[in-house]
Amino acid sequence: MKTPPRVESRSRAWSRLPIAVFVCGVVFSALGWRGAARLEDQAIRGRVALEAKQRALALKDKLLLVQDGLFSAQALFSSSEQVTREEFRDFISRYLSRHPEVQAVGYDPLVKFAEREGFVARARASGLPEFEIRERRAPGRMVPAAERDVYYPVLYIEPYAGNEAALGFDIGSEAKRLDAIKRSLQTQAFAATAPITLVQGRSQEAGFLAMLPLRRAPEGEPYGLVVGVYRVPTLVEGSLAAFEPGVLKLELFDVTEGRGELLLSQDSAPTAEGYDNVSELQFGGRTYRLVFSPTTSFVDNLKSSFPSATLAGGCLFAFLASVFLGFWIRHAQRVEAL
Repeated sequence: MKTPPRVESRSRAWSRLPIAVFVCGVVFSALGWRGAARLEDQAIRGRVALEAKQRALALKDKLLLVQDGLFSAQALFSSSEQVTREEFRDFISRYLSRHPEVQAVGYDPLVKFAEREGFVARARASGLPEFEIRERRAPGRMVPAAERDVYYPVLYIEPYAGNEAALGFDIGSEAKRLDAIKRSLQTQAFAATAPITLVQGRSQEAGFLAMLPLRRAPEGEPYGLVVGVYRVPTLVEGSLAAFEPGVLKLELFDVTEGRGELLLSQDSAPTAEGYDNVSELQFGGRTYRLVFSPTTSFVDNLKSSFPSATLAGGCLFAFLASVFLGFWIRHAQRVEAL
């Protein structure tokens, strides 16, 4: 007996239902996978932001301790009419024992040109027979400082061992150092230099100076500076020593002048793209940008199989549901044909 056209059309429509169910199941599975992947990505970004914030705060805290150390040295000079080399050594040695990441701390008096000869004679008589006010003409080459109105020579520096090359160096002889001196004296506040190569440097590692002015009275004329000397890699390593290595790579830039000058690129491990965390901090009139990038291994460890499992499970369910529905429809069609 021939099947009526209406029944045949309805049969064809029912036979397409399993395909429609399977397609819809795959689509919803893909949407579920996308949602799960987005949630996982947000969780990874949140973890990276937390790790970066903790490290940025640790670095900021270390810089504040650095600043406090110079304020303590400033207070030493404020409390005494004359601080001897031995008193300075004893005081700074205690500070450095608690902060090994500090390269050195020095006292740089303000010496006018008319006072230069007498100042050098007194320094030599105090136990520095070869003392001279000097400047750097080329890397590694020191010469007597040229004539100028004012000098800021390093008279005391601790620890002395390893920093001998800085003794007598006029920090006002170089533009970046002089800029920080002027800012510190004009504002009577803490100031840091732009990135520099240290006089006592044995490599091209970035360094900087931070300084505070010395006055015998609040409104008095400045008579010198207390100066901290810092190597950027050593300071950063000391700040982040408590954190698990191989998690985040740090790139540190000085962006005070707008252009970013790279100070440090930490860790050569490959990093995961698209997860950079950027922040800025202020220190001594300078602006620093911190770019933390998670390593590939760290991100891979945070990823799970849940999004893929969501897609695979959804597609499998859609397939089984369509197969079951297909069997049920064929069974119903046979029963209807009887």
